[in-house]
Amino acid sequence: MGTFAPALADSRTPLTDRHRFGLGLKTHYFDYKEPGVMEETGFMYGVVGHYTHHTAYNVMVHASVESSMGRLDYDGQLQDGTPFKTDTEDWLVECRGLIGYDIGIKGRYLITPYTGVGYRYWNDVISSAYGYEREIHYWYAPIGVKTAGPLAEKWTWGLTAEYDLFCRGTVKSHLSDADPAYSDPSLGQDFGEGYGVRCSLMFERALAGGASWSIEPFISYWDMERSEVGDLYSDGASIGHVVEPENETLSYGLSISLNR
Repeated sequence: MGTFAPALADSRTPLTDRHRFGLGLKTHYFDYKEPGVMEETGFMYGVVGHYTHHTAYNVMVHASVESSMGRLDYDGQLQDGTPFKTDTEDWLVECRGLIGYDIGIKGRYLITPYTGVGYRYWNDVISSAYGYEREIHYWYAPIGVKTAGPLAEKWTWGLTAEYDLFCRGTVKSHLSDADPAYSDPSLGQDFGEGYGVRCSLMFERALAGGASWSIEPFISYWDMERSEVGDLYSDGASIGHVVEPENETLSYGLSISLNR
């Protein structure tokens, strides 16, 4: 989001023809839950990078990368039902590319509906002798709207609301980490077998030389259905089936960026 200028003489918005780079830090509380099975909770910390361009034809192009890491508390149970608590080492990365159309209102406000493509990768390593590594991949299509407008002297603000259409995903469990005889099943999830929503507020203050800094509180939520059923092997022989249970992920936090 750039700082606002007086309305242009043509039909373009005040934010068009602007290149904007941003780099910052983020922290968020992460809550992953498989109802009745287990839960992982805790804080994660990371970095964010983004680029936005508003063209002369009112087209908005945006690209972003976010990465965060942390240790989460695991609260679940073993296969025999015995309560089991430990911690996990987690790494989360998300890449997004968006395209939208800028609609200027009275030369001061901006509404930008957009869509695009997103990729989310979560690496989750459960500590302890019973633990193993999981790799979760999501491909999705963001569908949302951004707004922007003046707030006070040198300040602007905006709201983003988004629905994430789940397209395809996989969950690979490295069960051989717990028992070398086990296979490492990879379970697929198909189009529409889940969804995400996110919302954020952006407050930005202009600085000297065309720079600015911004603060963005945000919240996101994923709700996923049960995965396809896969086979589990031990020393090459089938010993049963495995499935990724239905699950939900709630994350909320704050990011602070320096923009230019």
